[in-house]
Amino acid sequence: MDTICIRDLLSISMKTILILWFIAIASSLFAQKEKKNKETGGLTAYYFWEEDSLGFIVKNDIEKPFLQNYLVRFDNQSGLIDASELKEKALRNAIAEFPHENGRSKKRRIKLDSLSYLKIPIQKIRSTAPTGMILSKKGSEWSSRIRKNVLYFIVQSDGRIQFSHATDSLVVSSLGYHKKTDLHFEVYSFKTADNSIFRQEVYNYSGDDITLKLLLEKEQKSERYLIFVNGYRGPKKDRDKTDNLVTTFDRYHYWYKLDDSIKYRFNPKKTYYLDGSMGVNTSTHRSKLGFGISYLKASIFRNSTKSDRILNTRENSVGFETRKNEGKIAGRTFLQTRCKFPNCEELKDTIDLVCHSMGYAYMLGFMEEIKDKVVFGKIYILAPESGCVDGFDWQKCQEVWQYGTHDDHVPVSELDMVAPQCMVKGLDTIPVERGGRVYIPSEQIEEFQNREKYDIIDIHDTKYFDWIINQITVGCPGYIIN
Repeated sequence: MDTICIRDLLSISMKTILILWFIAIASSLFAQKEKKNKETGGLTAYYFWEEDSLGFIVKNDIEKPFLQNYLVRFDNQSGLIDASELKEKALRNAIAEFPHENGRSKKRRIKLDSLSYLKIPIQKIRSTAPTGMILSKKGSEWSSRIRKNVLYFIVQSDGRIQFSHATDSLVVSSLGYHKKTDLHFEVYSFKTADNSIFRQEVYNYSGDDITLKLLLEKEQKSERYLIFVNGYRGPKKDRDKTDNLVTTFDRYHYWYKLDDSIKYRFNPKKTYYLDGSMGVNTSTHRSKLGFGISYLKASIFRNSTKSDRILNTRENSVGFETRKNEGKIAGRTFLQTRCKFPNCEELKDTIDLVCHSMGYAYMLGFMEEIKDKVVFGKIYILAPESGCVDGFDWQKCQEVWQYGTHDDHVPVSELDMVAPQCMVKGLDTIPVERGGRVYIPSEQIEEFQNREKYDIIDIHDTKYFDWIINQITVGCPGYIIN
């Protein structure tokens, strides 16, 4: 009897442990998701809430799920949607997915429950400046409103909150503070029963109370940040071009563990990731078919040294410029992402950059946009696509290194057929101790080719670029160190 009771108790304990374990895992995943939302930078901050008949926010519940670089609004003349059955969560999910879908304007099919759907007309517009996007429900109607980046709210003496207005300046009269800003803030003005303001509080989009920090301007200091700029994400994502967001995590798992190795060397204050992926039509291949033909020829004629007849090397200046312009949007996004307080907007942080493939052109646009507001540290350019099309004033950087294959005069199997290499424009103006080209060691190429499942495109893949960490030693050109 005692044995049975003990077994039963053990069984109950195990069940309890399992339940608690699942709850902990679920909570952890939710927390990670929330953290990632907060650590994603975009020009447009989204706000969702419901209002009562007097315009007060129901339960004082303001949802701030994400930042994006698109304004997604209702695409009709009134800007209103009469749909009482449309839930906030369903609308949030639809808006989160819409920027990655093709087409500028269409009706969006939103699932209401297991049996019914609702079609609403929504439109996405490219964000070009910091803005606030408010989607609110009043009665049975949803509205979408584009506003400035600083939102102001009134808090009545009974605790009810009401949206007041929005501007591009942070004005806190109780602190004598007035400053134009590109950051996203909310200002809450608390009123007494006689309608006078007795207190004001300021929050950033992450929900941090920064009221007192507004007065600590002298305590702000410059930092050093490391930024990774990825390239093409593959044919399955060919039409899912970059959304120009800035994140603190590698959301596409593009870098494998190479980024971890570089971060270990640098130990930056913070690391950011940019997505430079655009359609293959912006590359020298110009189409998937063009890439396929070159890939077939390169696979057949691996030992040929006539690479100009096999690889797609003709410059695509229009596509390159397209990617560069996208990078400029990421530059604007970064400037308002790196800083959570308006007092640090004028600081000149030091920026180190690592880019790969298509990310090179994107990085150039990024650098052009922020060049007057930061200091450029070390630039590491991995297998740049069309590197000789355009460059930068590399003299403004501490170091600039280009890693990859040779251009010509070797068998095709030793060249980069995905992004045929050429010297980055202007790199030859850098003193040899501060920059230049570093080629894949011959023994590394031989190792590639001896692999059982070696593919001719592997030489371009970031997963095989660990040689820049493992085989370049201290004092040699291209050694990565902060």
